[in-house]
Amino acid sequence: MKKLSVVLILGLIVSVAGVTAQARSQRKPLLLTLKDAIVLALRDNPGLQSAELGRITQKYSLMVAKNEFEPKYSLGASWNHTESRVDDEDSRSTSNNLQASVGLKTAYGTEFKLSSDNPMPEPPGYWNPALSLSITQPLLKGFGRAVVEAALNDALDSEVVNKLNFKSTVISTVDAVINNYVSLFQAKERIAIDRASLKQYARTLAQTKAFIKAGRRAKIDLLETQSQSEQLMVQLQNDKNTYQQKFATFLDSLGLQPDVNVKIPDNIDFDKLANSLVNGKNLLSLKQSKQIALQNNIGYQVEGFTLKSLKRALVTANDGTHWKLDLTVNGSVGNGAGGGSNSSINSLMNGRNESAGVGLILAIPIDDMSAKQTLLSAKVGLEQGEINYKEKKRDLELQVESVRNTVISSEKQLMLAKQALKTRQKTLKMMEIKQKAGLIPMSQLLDQQEDLIQSEQSVLSAKIGYVNSLVAFNTLLSVTLYHWGIKIRY
Repeated sequence: MKKLSVVLILGLIVSVAGVTAQARSQRKPLLLTLKDAIVLALRDNPGLQSAELGRITQKYSLMVAKNEFEPKYSLGASWNHTESRVDDEDSRSTSNNLQASVGLKTAYGTEFKLSSDNPMPEPPGYWNPALSLSITQPLLKGFGRAVVEAALNDALDSEVVNKLNFKSTVISTVDAVINNYVSLFQAKERIAIDRASLKQYARTLAQTKAFIKAGRRAKIDLLETQSQSEQLMVQLQNDKNTYQQKFATFLDSLGLQPDVNVKIPDNIDFDKLANSLVNGKNLLSLKQSKQIALQNNIGYQVEGFTLKSLKRALVTANDGTHWKLDLTVNGSVGNGAGGGSNSSINSLMNGRNESAGVGLILAIPIDDMSAKQTLLSAKVGLEQGEINYKEKKRDLELQVESVRNTVISSEKQLMLAKQALKTRQKTLKMMEIKQKAGLIPMSQLLDQQEDLIQSEQSVLSAKIGYVNSLVAFNTLLSVTLYHWGIKIRY
């Protein structure tokens, strides 16, 4: 009975799971607009999620660099017990010590350190605390804010670069979604065009059969129509396979599972989409485009920060060749000897246990080849960085001009493709009339139908090409997020 009960329960679970899966498959698919897809990608795209996690360590690196100029605290303790025998005499001693210190480094390289020593021997010993202060000021090597804060400034610039790179990742994600979305729609439209063409061929085939039956056409016309129809059916199957592949790529860019029940609209208003990509305005002039690109282009900005870092590296390398001359000042109170009025807190305040000193530390490098090599590398690196920065600016301006021309050309191609499609549609209607009247052979009508399919495909490709060119143009200017109203929380 127990085994039977287990089997029944398992069967019930399997049945419920099957019904649930069936219900899920029969559920109406969720319609995704382009904006919906972008929002989903910003939330679920794995690459974007990984970049967000990387920002955690990047922020912490900046905190570490800033901490260099903040107070440093330390606390330590020790315990020591000693037993010894000398000339058959045993002795034992136990001591405890508590140490504390605080240090601070300024932007000019000055280092302060205040430390406290608290030895506490076992009775009959006495607690005689001590305080000491030391100040070290570099006078040659390591002096000046430009040198001392070089690492901090590098970290600050690195944080800006990290933000720019994260922004670039977001832009790339949005671009991928848009390109995959319109590409998926293109594949879907190709299927619709194939099916509409098959219906047209079916009507032509029916008419041809009627004409053959009436003795007005030869059977060869029927074979030609059937051949064209079969070729189109093969093309339809290929386009279906392409759609499935593009659908999987689209879901992957959103970070969704392959079995998710979603679909895209049957129609896209490409005019509205193109209008949103230029923010409802005319295409920017070439001068405006170059100005915006130089202000916003992420790659160009990163190159600028790289140049700043190379300049700081030269300052640091030049500092590394200097002589080392440090001024040290130190003083201490406490740690008095004995007990009574010279122990405990009294040893710090009675004026009997004080010391002070000042000194200079000089180190002269003699033929330091390593420092010279570092300086030479820094000089060469800076010159190369300046060349690269100028080259980046020139390349960016050329790219802006080229991509902008592509946008203009794509728009013109779309207009011409639409005009050609209208002409093909009119021509096909005339050919159908002539073919019914027996004025032209069936092969000529089939050629016109094939030309119409190509024209429809050309219009679709021109729409996709125009949208993709606008996406590339916005990416080059780094204004993609602005057009979609996306704000980044860094």
